[in-house]
Amino acid sequence: GVNALADSQQEFTGRNILYLKHRPEEAAKQFNRDLPQIGAALARASQKLIEKRQQRKGPHRDEKVLTAWNGLMIKALAKGSVVLQDSQLLDAARHAAVFLRTTLYNPRSQTLYRRFCQGEGGIMGQLDDYAFLVAGLLELYQMTQDPQWLQWAMALTETQIDLFWDEQGDGFFDSLPDPLVVVRLKNDYDGAEPAANSLAAANLVRLGRLTDNSQWLDLAGRTIRSFDEQLHQNPQALPVLLAARQELLSAPSLVVVAGRRDAEDTKKILGIVQRSWCPGRFLLLADGGENQEVLGKMLPFVRTASMEDNQAIAYFCRDYTCQLPVVDPEELAEMLAREIGS
Repeated sequence: GVNALADSQQEFTGRNILYLKHRPEEAAKQFNRDLPQIGAALARASQKLIEKRQQRKGPHRDEKVLTAWNGLMIKALAKGSVVLQDSQLLDAARHAAVFLRTTLYNPRSQTLYRRFCQGEGGIMGQLDDYAFLVAGLLELYQMTQDPQWLQWAMALTETQIDLFWDEQGDGFFDSLPDPLVVVRLKNDYDGAEPAANSLAAANLVRLGRLTDNSQWLDLAGRTIRSFDEQLHQNPQALPVLLAARQELLSAPSLVVVAGRRDAEDTKKILGIVQRSWCPGRFLLLADGGENQEVLGKMLPFVRTASMEDNQAIAYFCRDYTCQLPVVDPEELAEMLAREIGS
């Protein structure tokens, strides 16, 4: 990775720096050898370099596992599995979620640890650990319709509110209370990582809609309004929070699919909805099993969703008002495309 010929700071003066001066074709011509001979010579030289390097002490490697970063990765893997049609990505998202729940979660206190290193979890989780992981679990739930991820996201959100909510100024503190810390801060910039409050607000909007929880929707609105000054003066600094605000102000959109989980017609309809992305749209599977039972307790109309003539069907609902069920996958795809274009 070193460009030895462009040493403007004179860092390499008097040092031996290996670099590629000539292409293999040029070397073959210079030394009157054919390309296979040059390739073999380079391979032998590379092997000698590797053996010599392995005798030296290697650089330190950061091997800690962070809850927050894994939450973002779970979200990306789950979404990417549908976009790229790669089931291995979804398996990786599930594996990461199971690992976090097994090693970095205390089920008795329903709290998270921040990092896993050298075989143990430690350091109490901060706001970004909760917000980022909940965002990942919601995406994982959308792609798997496995209610355990939705239920865990709900439990973590309750804990997040208890630990970090600012009763005086609204929004969430980034850190836990600490007698040694005079001021608890709230990051207001969506950079390489989104601000924890931005994702916390987005999660509350989604969970509030998904569980018909008006209190969570109220907290989402109060969180967004607590950053009004930054949103008005420098809106480009908080795109994730702006997206959460837009979703909160929009009518909720739901697609309820009634069908057997492993049936091919159900999978086909689910795939159409998952690949037809629309901000704020939720996909719910009325599978006649645990997922429908969990959803039905929060959204009564999901409890009554059922197949038609033993076929999987889809109900498209806007602002909790559902249209007539759709059986034809192509008709559903056209309906969803119209929503995106509207």
